[in-house]
Amino acid sequence: MTGGWSMEIGTLPTGDDFLKRFAICNIRDPDELIYGAHLRVFKPHSKCYAYRPASKGWQTHPRGQVLSAFGCGRIGELDLTYVAGRYGTSIAIIEEVLPYYCISAMLSGRTEYQPAGSDASATASGRIGLIYVGAPGIRLRTTDDNDRLNVWLSAASLERRLAALLGEPLREAITFVPTIDWLSNGGQRIRRLIRLLCEELAAPTPFLGNDLARSSFEDLFIYSLLLGLEHNYAGRLAQQTRAPAPRTLRRAEAFMREHAERSVSLHEIAEAAGCSVRALQLGFRQFRDTTPLAAMRSMRLQAVRQALTRGEVGGSLRDLATRYGFTHPGRFARVYEAAFGLSPTEALRASGAYCGTNGIIRQSRDPETADAQ
Repeated sequence: MTGGWSMEIGTLPTGDDFLKRFAICNIRDPDELIYGAHLRVFKPHSKCYAYRPASKGWQTHPRGQVLSAFGCGRIGELDLTYVAGRYGTSIAIIEEVLPYYCISAMLSGRTEYQPAGSDASATASGRIGLIYVGAPGIRLRTTDDNDRLNVWLSAASLERRLAALLGEPLREAITFVPTIDWLSNGGQRIRRLIRLLCEELAAPTPFLGNDLARSSFEDLFIYSLLLGLEHNYAGRLAQQTRAPAPRTLRRAEAFMREHAERSVSLHEIAEAAGCSVRALQLGFRQFRDTTPLAAMRSMRLQAVRQALTRGEVGGSLRDLATRYGFTHPGRFARVYEAAFGLSPTEALRASGAYCGTNGIIRQSRDPETADAQ
């Protein structure tokens, strides 16, 4: 029951390679849905839902055939859930508090969202997605042939980064406008990141399996939500236009170089520099013409270059690249050559070292000597 976004949005890789990374539960009987047979594959956030059939198709569907499919996967702080329903379903949040935010992208069909205690509603379909935090009384109603992909993140994680952007504790909970236009600037950025998440789940060796890469991606995803979507703090973030003094950036850069081999978040860098995350971003844009994440990647690339120049590899070339968060060999080689004008292998040979047949770096220019050691 997989599908794709409309052509104007672009398709998501929801084939077999993608779904095999999920824990999947197929529902064949309405009672299985009502009484929660699918909950065994889900994280705590999805166990807070109550499901009810809301279409006549549930009553006439042939016994034994799949009615709905539920699946879940996880990359770092981000949970992905895939839901495919043949017939319309009524869904309600029944827990007192559900401390997670959900970003929902429709692959087919529509979903109507109704916040607790309100007659207003919003509909996700095609180019429109949803974002909401779990609250008791929220209701969702799906149409027949409804496939959707949800990305979940904890409210604590999002609010911690918002406070870091502002440089002060939050005075009230963040409240998003519930709809996401995937064709808006912020929506397109988030859509691309969701697609990358899907590709990572389908990849045989996902780069997000590396702590450094995963930490950078989580920061990028959550800050893209905060800076790209409408919410009650968006006005205050837009008013932050003052960049920090250059010495503050130098403190940030010193911290980044010192921790190039460790996964560090933007709020840790900002704290070390003595400014808010938003000020840090503005400072790098104004004085360095780049972003903090791009600067961090450049520093890690420079660290790889220094290790190659000195012959201080400590294993294989791939081990060295992975240590600094570059997990895709081909992509790493292209980025390195674009930055320094020669490939990593050429840089290694120029240092007087050689990569033996077992992949381990040897301190010799002579291949025969290196492999004999």
